Amino acid sequence: MKLLKKTASVFLSVCLLLAVAPAAFALTLEPSGYELEVSDYAPGQSTETGAIGGNYSLFTFDDFFDLSGGQYEAYRDAVNWWLSCGVTNGGETWDRFGVEQDFARYDLAFFLYRFYNISNDDGLWLYDDFSHNPLAGDTNWKFTDAVYACRWSGVLGAYEGNSFAPLRTADAATVLDSLFKVLTWSPEILDDETKAEIEAQTGNPYTETTTSVNAVFPAELVAAAAEAKDPEDFFIGAGLVDPEIDLAAPLSKLDAIQLLYGICRGTGARTGDKFDLFGSTSVINDYAEDAHVSGETFELIGPGASDEIAGTSLIVAHDGADVLIEDSSITVDNVTEGLGYQLAYRWGDSMAVVAYGEGTKLTFVNCDFHWLDTVERQHGGFFPTCGATIVIDDCAIDHQSSGMCYNGTLIFKNCDLTTAGTQTGRMHSSDFFSGITIYDGSTMNKDGIGEDDNTPTAFNDEAASLYIVNSPYFGNGFGTMTGVATAYAENSVLDATVTGFTNNTSQLTDVTSYTIYNCDVTYDAGICTLQKEAKVDARYIDCGEVKLGGGIVSASGEMEDGVFDITIDGAEFGSYSSLRIRLDGTTFSRPLNVYVAPGCELIIEVQPGTPLPEVIQDTSAVKTVTSYVEKKAFPQAGYELPNLGSVIVREVDWNS
Repeated sequence: MKLLKKTASVFLSVCLLLAVAPAAFALTLEPSGYELEVSDYAPGQSTETGAIGGNYSLFTFDDFFDLSGGQYEAYRDAVNWWLSCGVTNGGETWDRFGVEQDFARYDLAFFLYRFYNISNDDGLWLYDDFSHNPLAGDTNWKFTDAVYACRWSGVLGAYEGNSFAPLRTADAATVLDSLFKVLTWSPEILDDETKAEIEAQTGNPYTETTTSVNAVFPAELVAAAAEAKDPEDFFIGAGLVDPEIDLAAPLSKLDAIQLLYGICRGTGARTGDKFDLFGSTSVINDYAEDAHVSGETFELIGPGASDEIAGTSLIVAHDGADVLIEDSSITVDNVTEGLGYQLAYRWGDSMAVVAYGEGTKLTFVNCDFHWLDTVERQHGGFFPTCGATIVIDDCAIDHQSSGMCYNGTLIFKNCDLTTAGTQTGRMHSSDFFSGITIYDGSTMNKDGIGEDDNTPTAFNDEAASLYIVNSPYFGNGFGTMTGVATAYAENSVLDATVTGFTNNTSQLTDVTSYTIYNCDVTYDAGICTLQKEAKVDARYIDCGEVKLGGGIVSASGEMEDGVFDITIDGAEFGSYSSLRIRLDGTTFSRPLNVYVAPGCELIIEVQPGTPLPEVIQDTSAVKTVTSYVEKKAFPQAGYELPNLGSVIVREVDWNS
């Protein structure tokens, strides 16, 4: 055990607040099998699909007033499945589901994309009726990934000509046709004429190796579908669809959910075994079978920005191998990223340590990692994917770019995670559908000495989860969070920078969430910022006084220009960003200094017995909104907007 960890552990025991803890239990994280001792405040995992991480238990049918009254009771199971299957976890607002909403074609694209983990790395096959450019001034780019992935895979294509018609309400025939294509999908689903069209539009040869649809339909259903000719007749004949269905009628949101529920429950594959990272990438140490290595030196050191060393991985475990590496040294230096951002959903092609495939486990014990020049962001560190697990136990890592997840689990147990150096890479990145990152008794410093510079970034995207348990110091808050991601901290000391929240992936009103329980919390320069229609549920439980720095510069409450503890300024699709903070046994060290743009809202709900916090909203203050916003919602976007959004502070028994 390193000295820094011992010192930090003493600091933890001194700083943590004494509180009556709720029931503790061992949360088993699938598919890693790792057991984490947490309280009953920790987020669970979905039982609906093969999901790994994600925010799946935030809402249920009963949380939405427009579903009450009994007239929608027949939709209860379908709605609860919808909220827990990793596609979305919220309704139209905090308490309204949106029963009157239509189900648009881009809603269908998002369902297929997320639930069946459709991936596409072949590039853009453009439609004429929306842009893929986020700077183009429209909102269609927000669901570009889903629409194009569905087009490349062949499961949902154009509506008419080269138009997708994203806002057109989907009908049952379109839904059934798409699900039939998922059920019968293979890389050869596109005919030669379509492939030629792709090549003509993209200027690239068509390839079939980097598009995938991960579904787990029963084998007998797949076999029967292979012989079927008509999607509608097939699903009706299989007893999955009501024979009286009107195939041409536009679908409401509830009817679409009911239709999808009848066919799709239990068929989503969040952890496919497809992995196309390597291609021409070379592997120095390849483990396809169980292995135990001790006292070795692993090195990947290039001569500089060299084509020869780019695209090389140092240690790779796969195909169910259980590999233990202990008492060893791992060094990576002068490795370029090769083709930067080569694979849109698998990040770069110069990963230092990789594990992929269900059942694969790569464990490092008492090792020293030296991530040196050019190992940063998408191009270095640890990369578990396709259901694999990487465990780093009692190790030291001297660079902030320590790990990324894509459908895998990354565990730091009893580690020293320092970030010496000047590069600003990602400390972790639990990205794109259900990655889990765990800090269990690990020390995370900003630069090795606890100063404020060189702060690493983090990224929790889509259905990712982050757990911070018994960790003495965590330097960068929760980084950036989006989609249906969730974070949880327990019995830890958090000296945090601002957490950024953005919803740039779905119109389905995702809610990102985090819970901080029994922690000593300090925010040096603000709590959070919300952009792009982000919706966030934040809970602080038994944390005593949360210490706030910056922001207010005088006892009279005068605000420093442009500095706020909370900034909420996002809007897209005509819906605005919203933050709900829930406090139980937690106060703030001073009044909260907030900026809330017009149309956005801040809701603070305090459990009975907890004092109401004071909130300062200087309505004369203005802020230049820099997020990509819907011009219809903020016609003055790009200009200075007044601090006139809704701020509500109230006492609510939200445990009842």
